[in-house]
Amino acid sequence: MFPTTVETTVQSLSVFFGFTVQKGLRDSNPAMHQTPEIRKSRNGKHPFKMEELNRLISLLPEWSKDSTGRFWLPVIALFSGMRLGEIIGLTHQDIRTIDGVLVFALSETNDRSVKTRDAARVIPVHPVLKELGFLALFKTTMPKDARLFSDLSGESQKQAVDRFQKRFSYWLKNDVKVSEGVSFHSFRHNFRDATREAKLSIDAVRAIGGWPSGSGIEERYGQGAGVSTLAEAIGKIGYPELDLDPLMKK
Repeated sequence: MFPTTVETTVQSLSVFFGFTVQKGLRDSNPAMHQTPEIRKSRNGKHPFKMEELNRLISLLPEWSKDSTGRFWLPVIALFSGMRLGEIIGLTHQDIRTIDGVLVFALSETNDRSVKTRDAARVIPVHPVLKELGFLALFKTTMPKDARLFSDLSGESQKQAVDRFQKRFSYWLKNDVKVSEGVSFHSFRHNFRDATREAKLSIDAVRAIGGWPSGSGIEERYGQGAGVSTLAEAIGKIGYPELDLDPLMKK
Protein backbone atom coordinates (compact mmCIF):
# COMPACT_ATOMS: atom_id res chain seq x y z
CA MET A 1 0.00 0.00 0.00
CA PHE A 2 1.12 3.55 -0.65
CA PRO A 3 2.09 5.65 2.40
CA THR A 4 -0.87 7.99 1.93
CA THR A 5 -3.25 5.01 1.75
CA VAL A 6 -1.82 3.51 4.95
CA GLU A 7 -2.08 6.85 6.73
CA THR A 8 -5.69 7.41 5.63
CA THR A 9 -6.74 3.87 6.56
CA VAL A 10 -5.23 4.03 10.05
CA GLN A 11 -6.74 7.46 10.67
CA SER A 12 -10.17 6.16 9.65
CA LEU A 13 -9.81 3.20 12.01
CA SER A 14 -8.77 5.53 14.82
CA VAL A 15 -11.87 7.67 14.28
CA PHE A 16 -14.09 4.57 14.29
CA PHE A 17 -12.61 3.07 17.45
CA GLY A 18 -12.65 6.50 19.09
CA PHE A 19 -16.39 6.59 18.48
CA THR A 20 -16.82 3.16 20.10
CA VAL A 21 -14.89 4.33 23.16
CA GLN A 22 -17.06 7.44 23.37
CA LYS A 23 -20.20 5.27 23.28
CA GLY A 24 -18.87 2.95 25.96
CA LEU A 25 -18.50 -0.03 23.64
CA ARG A 26 -14.73 -0.27 24.15
CA ASP A 27 -12.31 0.74 26.86
CA SER A 28 -9.53 1.89 24.53
CA ASN A 29 -8.71 2.88 20.97
CA PRO A 30 -6.29 0.27 19.53
CA ALA A 31 -5.62 2.37 16.42
CA MET A 32 -4.51 5.50 18.27
CA HIS A 33 -0.91 6.49 17.50
CA GLN A 34 -0.52 3.39 15.32
CA THR A 35 0.38 4.99 11.99
CA PRO A 36 3.43 2.96 10.99
CA GLU A 37 6.75 4.61 10.33
CA ILE A 38 7.20 4.29 6.60
CA ARG A 39 10.82 4.21 5.57
CA LYS A 40 11.61 5.71 2.22
CA SER A 41 13.44 3.19 0.13
CA ARG A 42 16.51 4.31 -1.75
CA ASN A 43 15.28 2.08 -4.55
CA GLY A 44 12.69 4.73 -5.35
CA LYS A 45 15.46 6.83 -6.86
CA HIS A 46 16.07 4.52 -9.79
CA PRO A 47 15.46 5.84 -13.31
CA PHE A 48 13.87 3.66 -15.98
CA LYS A 49 16.26 1.53 -17.98
CA MET A 50 16.00 2.29 -21.68
CA GLU A 51 14.53 -1.13 -22.47
CA GLU A 52 11.86 -0.46 -19.81
CA LEU A 53 11.04 2.91 -21.32
CA ASN A 54 10.70 1.42 -24.79
CA ARG A 55 8.47 -1.33 -23.45
CA LEU A 56 6.35 1.27 -21.65
CA ILE A 57 6.01 3.36 -24.81
CA SER A 58 4.99 0.33 -26.86
CA LEU A 59 2.26 -0.60 -24.35
CA LEU A 60 1.07 2.93 -23.56
CA PRO A 61 -1.42 3.31 -26.49
CA GLU A 62 -3.34 0.22 -25.38
CA TRP A 63 -3.27 1.13 -21.68
CA SER A 64 -4.45 4.67 -22.42
CA LYS A 65 -6.95 3.95 -25.18
CA ASP A 66 -9.87 5.21 -23.10
CA SER A 67 -8.04 7.95 -21.21
CA THR A 68 -6.34 11.12 -22.39
CA GLY A 69 -4.71 11.55 -18.99
CA ARG A 70 -3.20 8.08 -18.96
CA PHE A 71 -1.55 8.81 -22.30
CA TRP A 72 -0.19 12.26 -21.56
CA LEU A 73 0.97 12.06 -17.94
CA PRO A 74 3.94 9.70 -18.57
CA VAL A 75 4.94 11.49 -21.78
CA ILE A 76 4.80 14.96 -20.24
CA ALA A 77 6.81 13.74 -17.24
CA LEU A 78 9.52 12.33 -19.49
CA PHE A 79 9.88 15.50 -21.55
CA SER A 80 9.38 18.14 -18.86
CA GLY A 81 10.67 16.68 -15.60
CA MET A 82 7.45 17.65 -13.84
CA ARG A 83 6.24 15.76 -10.80
CA LEU A 84 3.05 13.69 -10.96
CA GLY A 85 1.11 16.13 -8.80
CA GLU A 86 2.19 19.06 -10.94
CA ILE A 87 0.99 17.42 -14.16
CA ILE A 88 -2.25 16.02 -12.79
CA GLY A 89 -3.14 19.44 -11.39
CA LEU A 90 -2.69 21.30 -14.69
CA THR A 91 -5.61 23.41 -15.86
CA HIS A 92 -6.27 24.93 -19.26
CA GLN A 93 -5.10 28.33 -18.02
CA ASP A 94 -1.73 26.86 -17.01
CA ILE A 95 -0.84 26.40 -20.68
CA ARG A 96 0.17 29.85 -21.88
CA THR A 97 2.22 31.61 -24.50
CA ILE A 98 4.93 33.84 -23.03
CA ASP A 99 7.25 35.79 -25.32
CA GLY A 100 6.05 33.62 -28.19
CA VAL A 101 6.84 30.36 -26.35
CA LEU A 102 4.20 27.80 -25.32
CA VAL A 103 4.78 26.95 -21.67
CA PHE A 104 3.47 25.15 -18.61
CA ALA A 105 3.04 27.90 -16.01
CA LEU A 106 3.02 26.32 -12.55
CA SER A 107 1.87 28.29 -9.52
CA GLU A 108 0.11 27.59 -6.24
CA THR A 109 -3.66 28.01 -6.21
CA ASN A 110 -6.50 27.23 -3.81
CA ASP A 111 -6.94 23.84 -5.49
CA ARG A 112 -3.29 23.01 -6.07
CA SER A 113 -0.17 23.08 -3.95
CA VAL A 114 3.44 23.17 -5.11
CA LYS A 115 6.12 21.20 -3.32
CA THR A 116 8.53 24.09 -2.72
CA ARG A 117 8.93 27.76 -3.57
CA ASP A 118 11.18 26.77 -6.48
CA ALA A 119 8.47 24.44 -7.84
CA ALA A 120 6.47 27.48 -8.98
CA ARG A 121 8.01 27.96 -12.40
CA VAL A 122 7.61 28.19 -16.18
CA ILE A 123 8.52 25.19 -18.34
CA PRO A 124 8.58 25.47 -22.15
CA VAL A 125 6.59 22.72 -23.88
CA HIS A 126 9.06 20.29 -25.45
CA PRO A 127 8.91 20.01 -29.28
CA VAL A 128 8.22 16.26 -29.00
CA LEU A 129 5.00 16.94 -27.07
CA LYS A 130 3.84 19.18 -29.91
CA GLU A 131 4.70 16.48 -32.46
CA LEU A 132 2.58 14.02 -30.50
CA GLY A 133 -0.44 16.31 -30.75
CA PHE A 134 -0.40 18.16 -27.43
CA LEU A 135 -2.01 21.24 -28.97
CA ALA A 136 -5.09 19.21 -29.89
CA LEU A 137 -6.04 19.19 -26.20
CA PHE A 138 -7.15 22.79 -26.52
CA LYS A 139 -9.77 22.29 -29.21
CA THR A 140 -12.39 22.17 -26.49
CA THR A 141 -14.62 24.77 -24.87
CA MET A 142 -13.62 23.78 -21.34
CA PRO A 143 -13.44 26.56 -18.72
CA LYS A 144 -9.93 27.89 -18.19
CA ASP A 145 -9.84 26.64 -14.62
CA ALA A 146 -10.92 23.11 -15.59
CA ARG A 147 -8.37 20.35 -15.14
CA LEU A 148 -6.57 19.54 -18.35
CA PHE A 149 -6.96 15.82 -17.69
CA SER A 150 -10.43 15.79 -16.19
CA ASP A 151 -10.95 12.17 -17.26
CA LEU A 152 -8.74 11.09 -14.36
CA SER A 153 -10.83 10.51 -11.23
CA GLY A 154 -10.31 12.37 -7.98
CA GLU A 155 -12.01 15.40 -6.47
CA SER A 156 -8.76 16.93 -5.24
CA GLN A 157 -5.17 17.00 -6.45
CA LYS A 158 -4.08 14.64 -3.68
CA GLN A 159 -6.89 12.17 -4.36
CA ALA A 160 -6.28 12.21 -8.11
CA VAL A 161 -2.57 11.58 -7.59
CA ASP A 162 -3.22 8.70 -5.20
CA ARG A 163 -5.69 6.98 -7.55
CA PHE A 164 -3.56 7.40 -10.67
CA GLN A 165 -0.41 6.31 -8.92
CA LYS A 166 -2.01 3.05 -7.77
CA ARG A 167 -3.19 2.17 -11.28
CA PHE A 168 0.07 3.23 -12.89
CA SER A 169 2.21 1.28 -10.41
CA TYR A 170 0.12 -1.85 -10.94
CA TRP A 171 0.56 -1.48 -14.71
CA LEU A 172 4.31 -0.93 -14.37
CA LYS A 173 4.74 -4.02 -12.25
CA ASN A 174 2.44 -6.42 -14.06
CA ASP A 175 2.58 -5.36 -17.72
CA VAL A 176 5.65 -3.21 -18.28
CA LYS A 177 7.53 -5.40 -15.78
CA VAL A 178 9.98 -2.80 -14.54
CA SER A 179 12.72 -3.50 -12.05
CA GLU A 180 12.26 -2.94 -8.33
CA GLY A 181 12.27 0.69 -7.24
CA VAL A 182 10.99 2.12 -10.53
CA SER A 183 7.91 4.32 -10.25
CA PHE A 184 6.30 7.34 -11.89
CA HIS A 185 8.86 9.55 -10.15
CA SER A 186 11.55 7.72 -12.10
CA PHE A 187 10.65 9.86 -15.13
CA ARG A 188 12.05 12.83 -13.24
CA HIS A 189 15.34 11.00 -12.75
CA ASN A 190 15.52 10.10 -16.44
CA PHE A 191 14.86 13.74 -17.29
CA ARG A 192 17.67 14.88 -15.00
CA ASP A 193 20.06 12.45 -16.67
CA ALA A 194 18.94 13.78 -20.06
CA THR A 195 19.82 17.33 -18.99
CA ARG A 196 23.30 16.11 -18.14
CA GLU A 197 23.68 14.44 -21.54
CA ALA A 198 22.51 17.68 -23.19
CA LYS A 199 25.07 19.61 -21.12
CA LEU A 200 22.52 22.14 -19.92
CA SER A 201 23.69 24.84 -17.55
CA ILE A 202 22.83 24.28 -13.90
CA ASP A 203 20.76 27.49 -13.96
CA ALA A 204 18.58 26.11 -16.76
CA VAL A 205 18.27 22.71 -15.04
CA ARG A 206 17.13 24.28 -11.79
CA ALA A 207 14.71 26.62 -13.51
CA ILE A 208 13.07 23.88 -15.58
CA GLY A 209 13.08 21.16 -12.93
CA GLY A 210 12.14 23.32 -9.97
CA TRP A 211 15.14 22.16 -7.95
CA PRO A 212 16.38 24.51 -5.18
CA SER A 213 18.98 27.08 -6.08
CA GLY A 214 22.47 26.94 -4.66
CA SER A 215 23.56 28.70 -1.49
CA GLY A 216 26.08 30.99 -3.15
CA ILE A 217 25.62 34.75 -2.88
CA GLU A 218 25.55 35.01 -6.69
CA GLU A 219 22.18 33.24 -6.61
CA ARG A 220 20.63 36.39 -5.16
CA TYR A 221 21.41 38.43 -8.29
CA GLY A 222 19.43 38.73 -11.51
CA GLN A 223 16.01 37.41 -12.49
CA GLY A 224 17.09 34.11 -13.97
CA ALA A 225 17.04 32.76 -17.51
CA GLY A 226 14.38 34.05 -19.89
CA VAL A 227 11.66 31.89 -21.41
CA SER A 228 13.31 31.81 -24.84
CA THR A 229 16.57 30.66 -23.26
CA LEU A 230 14.75 27.88 -21.41
CA ALA A 231 12.97 26.88 -24.61
CA GLU A 232 16.30 26.53 -26.39
CA ALA A 233 17.61 24.47 -23.48
CA ILE A 234 14.68 22.08 -23.26
CA GLY A 235 14.79 21.56 -27.03
CA LYS A 236 18.21 19.97 -26.58
CA ILE A 237 16.83 17.28 -24.28
CA GLY A 238 16.21 13.94 -25.94
CA TYR A 239 16.46 10.18 -25.60
CA PRO A 240 18.30 8.91 -28.69
CA GLU A 241 17.49 5.24 -28.02
CA LEU A 242 13.81 5.84 -27.32
CA ASP A 243 11.36 4.60 -29.98
CA LEU A 244 8.37 6.95 -30.07
CA ASP A 245 6.76 5.43 -33.18
CA PRO A 246 4.00 3.66 -31.20
CA LEU A 247 2.86 7.04 -29.87
CA MET A 248 2.94 8.71 -33.27
CA LYS A 249 0.40 6.17 -34.52
CA LYS A 250 -2.08 6.79 -31.66
